[in-house]
Amino acid sequence: MHINHDDCLEIAVLKGDMGDVQHFADDVISQRGVRHGHLQCLPKEE
Repeated sequence: MHINHDDCLEIAVLKGDMGDVQHFADDVISQRGVRHGHLQCLPKEE
């Protein structure tokens, strides 16, 4: 979603192995131009 001319908001909803999800988040957050990144995890329901 475009916030303004220079900024946008992107959200990824992922399901999978926690290690893979963490690796994906680390890769995205470390990209040039990313100003803020956070991984929010929810417990798997049984």
